[in-house]
Amino acid sequence: MPKRTDIHSVLIIGAGPIIIGQACEFDYSGTQACKALKEEDYRVVLVNSNPATIMTDPEFADRTYIEPITPETVEKIIIRELEEMKRLGVPVPSGVVGSRRSAADSSNDQRPSAESPLQVPHKLVLLPTLGGQTALNTAMALHRSGALDRHGVEMIGAKAEAIHKGEDREAFKQLMLAIGLDVPISGTARTLEEARAIAEKIGRFPLIIRPSFTLGGTGGGIASNRVEFDELA
Repeated sequence: MPKRTDIHSVLIIGAGPIIIGQACEFDYSGTQACKALKEEDYRVVLVNSNPATIMTDPEFADRTYIEPITPETVEKIIIRELEEMKRLGVPVPSGVVGSRRSAADSSNDQRPSAESPLQVPHKLVLLPTLGGQTALNTAMALHRSGALDRHGVEMIGAKAEAIHKGEDREAFKQLMLAIGLDVPISGTARTLEEARAIAEKIGRFPLIIRPSFTLGGTGGGIASNRVEFDELA
């Protein structure tokens, strides 16, 4: 994969507090990402609410925010970093910070010009795949609210559609069937009654219960009988 020469700064969302099933391993991956990106001469910006991590050591990022990992906080950081890039002389397309430009205006900004030399690094991008479920939830909230489009920030590592298909069990199942892969007999339930109906339809134990919108396994398990199934469901 060729190096992206249009990227100036990469905003990494950390995993926050270390809990059972998440965060400790993402501290390692996030630290390695910071090192690798800096070796490629990208400016690295990190947000993590947990200061007791390796990645928040001063040498790993050019700027580190010890702040709550919420969509509102990350959007404020995006605005501040875009202003910082402008202060550093980066040719950030004019009108991006805090604007609500039309699609036509945005497309016009993508054309190379004397005011916006797009052959030099000028983009702030968001990397959400190194902070576990916390980072994914935050990035998807920013995507759904329109904050990323509003500030001209691209999500890298995984697009919003790919994250959705990985987290939504039904969407993932349909994707696997569409490409010809067999999947276990299953169903999607939103109430205990619906879950029991699916269990009756499958007709045998053990059954695996997997919640959507969590990639770390939290809330899931294997039920060997009806009592265990009701508890998990």
